[in-house]
Amino acid sequence: IKDIDVSLLTTFPYASVNLYNVSLLDSVYHKPIVEAQEIAFRINVFQLFSSNPDIAKLVVNNASVNIFKDSTGYSNASAFAKKDTSKSSNQPGSTIRKIEISNTAVSIADAHRDKLYAFDLKSVIATVDKKDSLLYVKLDEECFVKGLGFNLKKGSYLQNQLIEAKNWNLVVNAVTQDITFGKSGISINHHPYDLEGAFHLKDSSWFQLHIVTKNVGYMQAGQILTERIRQKLALLNLEKPLDILEADVNGPLAKRGDPQIHAKWVTSGNDISTPIVNFNDCSFSGTFNNYV
Repeated sequence: IKDIDVSLLTTFPYASVNLYNVSLLDSVYHKPIVEAQEIAFRINVFQLFSSNPDIAKLVVNNASVNIFKDSTGYSNASAFAKKDTSKSSNQPGSTIRKIEISNTAVSIADAHRDKLYAFDLKSVIATVDKKDSLLYVKLDEECFVKGLGFNLKKGSYLQNQLIEAKNWNLVVNAVTQDITFGKSGISINHHPYDLEGAFHLKDSSWFQLHIVTKNVGYMQAGQILTERIRQKLALLNLEKPLDILEADVNGPLAKRGDPQIHAKWVTSGNDISTPIVNFNDCSFSGTFNNYV
């Protein structure tokens, strides 16, 4: 930490702490896990002597986060692991009530399982309410996804795609380590989608998503898939948008392997072109899956 600024008078009843040029290195490779030009947080002064004070606000600006696991199984994320003791395990943890993140690059790599998730958080604003073990998160975000590589040999999903969300409501269960959300409106490259799903982060972690959109271009929808799948879909071209597209995506987060995708669509009065023959004014439905 290059510099620290502490303020109390201008932010009372909160103590404001600003950290500048922050860097956290892992103990094995001595490479940065977190680098940030600025990290700031506010704590209610009346909770300063509490064992787990709530953080009223956390701000992170111009930062990078690099989490990795090497081929031997070592992970630099162990730097964040809690020490579980009989005294602390029965006490409620601290809650961050509001989070603001801007211009932060995140990379999560697993060399052993050939995975890489990389994205830039352009803007994230989250408010958090807590009830027992549940955290209710209201999220606004603008995120540029560089790629979600579940199996890098087969390519990455959502490569170079901009995702935006407003009033995205998530429920986080701190005990079971589940994140769930009901039907929510997001946009991918400025096209609207309805998304609902769940992430399980404990033990054999997994996720499941249900996605629905309307009036989307055939190739535009294909941009969220890997280049390998897009090349197969490119053998068929539709002149007009699909009336409706619905997809289920699920798979492991920790284990090696691609997620399973099952998609179906409906189109009417469309023109179809293939390398062999063309069709005009066609109405039909279709399906796609990647696990047969």
